[in-house]
Amino acid sequence: MNLIEKTLEFLQQKNKIQIEKIEKLKGIVKKLKRVKKEAKIRYKSEPNSKKRKKLFKEYMILCKLTTKSQKRLKRIEEEVL
Repeated sequence: MNLIEKTLEFLQQKNKIQIEKIEKLKGIVKKLKRVKKEAKIRYKSEPNSKKRKKLFKEYMILCKLTTKSQKRLKRIEEEVL
């Protein structure tokens, strides 16, 4: 019985840590979406082609980061639930 209680306590602690990770990731994803939107506006409004190319690369990196973070968040949420 003692082993079962310890196992249950361990799983609850692990679940608590996962929930904290989910909350942090939600904040990160929210910030990434906002920054991505701002980067898109900067990229679209830049008249200089060299700067525009650089801003486009920055925008694409942010897009990849956002999608990876969203996938990671979804995966962790599925594990917890």
